[in-house]
Amino acid sequence: MTTGDKLSKLRKENGYTQEQLAELLGVSRQAISKWESDSAFPETDKLIKLSDMYGCTVDYLLKDGEQAGDEATSAITADMTAVKADAAPIVAISNEDAMDFLAVRRQLTPYVAGGVFLCILSPALLILLSGFAEAGKFHVSEGLAVGLGMTVLLLMVAVAVYMFIAYGMKAKRYEFMDVTMIQVSEEIRTMAGTMKEEFAPQFGRAIASGTVLCILSVVPLFISGAAEAPDYVICGCVSLLLLIVACGVFILVRNGMIQGSFDSLLQEGDYTEEEKRIRKKSDAYLGAYWLIVTAIYLGWSFLTDRWDFTWIVWPVAGVLFAAIAGIIRARVRNEQ
Repeated sequence: MTTGDKLSKLRKENGYTQEQLAELLGVSRQAISKWESDSAFPETDKLIKLSDMYGCTVDYLLKDGEQAGDEATSAITADMTAVKADAAPIVAISNEDAMDFLAVRRQLTPYVAGGVFLCILSPALLILLSGFAEAGKFHVSEGLAVGLGMTVLLLMVAVAVYMFIAYGMKAKRYEFMDVTMIQVSEEIRTMAGTMKEEFAPQFGRAIASGTVLCILSVVPLFISGAAEAPDYVICGCVSLLLLIVACGVFILVRNGMIQGSFDSLLQEGDYTEEEKRIRKKSDAYLGAYWLIVTAIYLGWSFLTDRWDFTWIVWPVAGVLFAAIAGIIRARVRNEQ
């Protein structure tokens, strides 16, 4: 009995259709069909899941017949057993999954970059209208400024949250690649390396332009301050600052995620074995950081009603995040 025969037999005995099993394993129904017809072979992590689901050993699934196979099969079985016992196994990624991963990442980068853009820009209208209301300009009342400004702020944040959740749901299948060691074929490594080289000029321009935009964003504010401009003009400059920073960060996030997809497959940069171990531990500490920052921002803003000033929480939080992340990762690295 071949591996495919066993997979088909066990699936039917456990009452799964090919569609149901594919959904449980996070693969396509065609992949299940190929496994059961012996035209393809399950990846390491999928074999482990199948053995757990069917209550059999990986050894049984790998070997043809009911008895032990040859030395090569025994070696593979020993390797699978070692992987199963390891807390951080090396997961084999098929060429199909690798290509799908790159496509999904590139397709979904606007979700994350757009969500960050909206979060940064969300208080801009409120700040601008508050400045007009305080100066009595354009017949903008304080009630209109707060009502319309807060409505737009909450709508933008809500849309951003939706985009983050949509990205998380669609990319969940591959999130293990950020913390788990993977194995890809030489064909995929060559392809990813070539794509990374071709993307390098665009990535370099994106880093440069995004950084320059963030630096230059304060220039209008400095000019208005030096010219002793009215408060409503300064509020307008603050709103313009947020818009420029949002554009710069959008460029950085979008292109950084595309670059990260290549590094993830090649296990370079932030995706080396050491960095993945560090990230796996440090993310547990950093996960709640932005939730706390958001709570501080909203609490401070509602209590003081100084939305034109409390935006400063975000750039300060960004600088502190880099410092805190560096400290935590250094501590995790020393512990290892």
